[in-house]
Amino acid sequence: MNFEGLCRGDINFHSNLKVINSLLARHECSQFGEDFDSLIEAFSLDPENPDSQDTGGLGPCHYKGELRPRAHCGLFGDPHLRTFKGEFVTCRVEGAWPLLDTPHLAVQVTNVVVGPQLQATATSKVTVIVRGSDACGSGKTYEASAEQLPSAFVDGTREGGVEASGAAAVWVQEVVPGQHVHVGVRVVNATVSIRKIQSRYLSVSVTVPESVLGEEQGQGLCITSCPASETLSSPTHEAMPQAKAQELCAQHNITDSFLDACVFDLVATGETFFRDSASAAQSELWSQDPQTAASTLRNCTQWPCTWPTSATESLGPLLAMVAVSVAAALLPLT
Repeated sequence: MNFEGLCRGDINFHSNLKVINSLLARHECSQFGEDFDSLIEAFSLDPENPDSQDTGGLGPCHYKGELRPRAHCGLFGDPHLRTFKGEFVTCRVEGAWPLLDTPHLAVQVTNVVVGPQLQATATSKVTVIVRGSDACGSGKTYEASAEQLPSAFVDGTREGGVEASGAAAVWVQEVVPGQHVHVGVRVVNATVSIRKIQSRYLSVSVTVPESVLGEEQGQGLCITSCPASETLSSPTHEAMPQAKAQELCAQHNITDSFLDACVFDLVATGETFFRDSASAAQSELWSQDPQTAASTLRNCTQWPCTWPTSATESLGPLLAMVAVSVAAALLPLT
């Protein structure tokens, strides 16, 4: 079966494929044998033009622009913002704020105060609004909270705007039930990833092709960054010594700006579970935009930083992600 043709335009499939091929080369995985090679061959991109896509025959809700390069924005921890341009900033933004607002997709976050001196905030609610159109059907809304990460939109459905081919225009995909969810929007090839952190807070990221940002007139923190009045440069209260925070964060193999964010959170709150938030955000960048991760996380010593280092352990989860991406492209979710 030609998965490449069937999965054209699927952002998760192609990003996971790129990472798998890199890991195969890094670990010299010829020992996996013919069956494994055949599996990877089935997932191969066009070697002459890996970013090409044949838009002929695609439905009206398939994204027909350039898939790469991609843009990745994330909000995590107390909270820390990575904009589409790659800027990192710690941004208090208490209450409800737009993370992204475009004609097709809007993401809003609600942040509550945390820490002994209530100096920082963390995300407690995420609302994803997919705006409807004549071509792609009625709009959908997804709401997540620290208490509940649903497997469906607020209307109880898991997909919408199904085309004649059976492909959904928008869908909810449970990556880890109750812990990690993707909301996919085919018309702009967007993935909104929401993770629950220790059942207390949320982290969220949005990944789209850079070409989408040029086409759509958008607003929100991902595009405009944090207002200067909301920016935090350092904790105003030390709930944990910085040296201890550095040690604890390093144990999670968190690097670069994600390490800085982790240390900030532990110093500001004294809560060690914020390591999970920084680690998850770093993993999300590797998963959704591995090319940018490889070029920007320069202090990474165990590539990819937060994934297992043995070949067999690393490839297992990645193949599972590719399988999920293939399934999402082939079948409507129910």
